[in-house]
Amino acid sequence: MGRELERLGLSPSKARGQSFLRDEGVAERQVMAAGVAPGDEVLEVGGGLGVLTRALSRRGAKVRVLEIEGALARHLRSLGLPGVEVEEADALKADLGRPRRVVSNIPYSVSSELIERLASCGAAVVVLLVQSEVGKRLAAGPGSKAWARLPAIVQREYTVEILETVPPNAFFPQPRVRSALVRMRRRPGAGEALRADFAAVVGALFALRRKKVRNSVARAAAALRAPPERALAVVEAQGIADRRPEELAVGDFEALAKALANLRMTK
Repeated sequence: MGRELERLGLSPSKARGQSFLRDEGVAERQVMAAGVAPGDEVLEVGGGLGVLTRALSRRGAKVRVLEIEGALARHLRSLGLPGVEVEEADALKADLGRPRRVVSNIPYSVSSELIERLASCGAAVVVLLVQSEVGKRLAAGPGSKAWARLPAIVQREYTVEILETVPPNAFFPQPRVRSALVRMRRRPGAGEALRADFAAVVGALFALRRKKVRNSVARAAAALRAPPERALAVVEAQGIADRRPEELAVGDFEALAKALANLRMTK
């Protein structure tokens, strides 16, 4: 794999946290975990040298690959893989469309922002290979130290499970940490309604995660352009005023976002 990168005139970018998957068995398990079937529309972010792309193509999927590195995009096109369309694009800026499934190996350097974007594209199943600590955070629950803005936003839309831990030798170059194969399955009824308001409320409260909600709800109200002076009454009525953000479940954040959005409309 090192020689292949050298032939392409590339070296793994430390700034982007690039480590290329080389274990075909891991790639096959990713595809199986996503339940990819012939004809499925699949989004892959960061095709790299094509190990995962080949596995998706073998399943007969219609694969859209977003690859930010021009030389890698050209390499992937040169493989001539059936059903694969490669775009040279930044997944943090490109229109992700509405894929049926997302199967990707996520660069460590952009994992949080990218995962949040992927969670909003409406895919039925998202299977990601991420840094192990990121996987644990995505699967965390209320009351744990890892419970934070990102897992709350993701779990509003998806159930999250860690399928396996992947050792460093599955990649080139070998990262210093282990990776995790994570599967996210869309929750029934999850949708765009209140998505932006929910994210704004969660972000505002977790910015002051050690404070009780009664002391930070004005910040959340301001983020939604709702009257801050009426927000305290809302959290008192919901029984969460004396709890901290890390103690709140997705449903608590959802109810608060809905109530504050209603205040915005009636102010």
